[in-house]
Amino acid sequence: MTRFVTAILLGGALAGFPANGFSRDFTVNTAGGVYSDMLHKHFFEPFGQQNGLSKVLDNKGEARWGGLKAMIDTNQRPYDVVETEIYEQMRACDEGLFVKLDLVKLGIADKLNPDSIFPCGVGVGITAVTVVSREGTFPEKPKTIEDFFNLAKFPGKRGLRATAQFSLELALLADGVEPSELYAVMATTEGLDRAFAKLGTIKQQLVFWESGAQSVQLLTGGDVAMSTGYSHRVAAANLNGEKLDMTWDRAFLNHDAFAILDGAEHADLAVKFLQFYADPKREAEFIKEMPMGPAMKETINYLSPDLIKLLPVGDNIKTALDASSPEALAFWLDNGDRITRRWTAWKTSK
Repeated sequence: MTRFVTAILLGGALAGFPANGFSRDFTVNTAGGVYSDMLHKHFFEPFGQQNGLSKVLDNKGEARWGGLKAMIDTNQRPYDVVETEIYEQMRACDEGLFVKLDLVKLGIADKLNPDSIFPCGVGVGITAVTVVSREGTFPEKPKTIEDFFNLAKFPGKRGLRATAQFSLELALLADGVEPSELYAVMATTEGLDRAFAKLGTIKQQLVFWESGAQSVQLLTGGDVAMSTGYSHRVAAANLNGEKLDMTWDRAFLNHDAFAILDGAEHADLAVKFLQFYADPKREAEFIKEMPMGPAMKETINYLSPDLIKLLPVGDNIKTALDASSPEALAFWLDNGDRITRRWTAWKTSK
């Protein structure tokens, strides 16, 4: 694909790019751990081979809004394609940090499930934030999110994602708020106070995790008795011999997406990568080692029934909530900064 054609597809995003030579290799930012290793194996390496690249770099570390904004503000572009959760994806898109995409012109829109199409992104499968424990930790397996807060019946440390998002929702749902009323309640001072009060009942037992890999390590290492975690990380650990139990009760569906960083040095290769990525057979091979819900329509046809049972699809998500719903996105886009400040102060207080 020529630079000229790519510029048309991206609405002129390549203006100002150096005409000859690059200062670094084509780089994709991903969340790290075994998950990134599998992306590298099934997507990055074969993409590099197909395009005659000596290497495709994988910058590992979960991308959050603050880091993305600081990077752009200081005119840094350490990578070309970045994987983010949908909240960061939508906010960064709205703020112009990512390139807006026309997936129809790119020829991949009809390959993707509707919930994997975003203004600036292409879905990277679906995971679910669930409550997880190690098999045999308790006489009885935890079955509901209320069990996460029940220290009498299920004693021990709790692993919790170190962000307000998902943590506050979990607390309110476990405190009896109906899913249909969740964000209306969270939008009130009383509702937010209620969420923090619920988390306060287990605060002394909390161990905060930053990455999906860390949540699994806390469980397998015995550092916590129960944790929230990403379903694909848990399922992948079990495929590799671990014995972790998930409860799908009111899990939160969480979408990640690939986006092209505005001003990316290799934006032409970034476009080619998104087109290369949109292959259901290749995604199926990836899911066999990293069990995520598929981003592409036909992928499910290449997966076994036993594997599908591990994925956030079908009956597993009949009580799930969707982090990419209009209500959830609108709430966090409107209130994220304010709530994060309170969350940070609460999390670091005694």
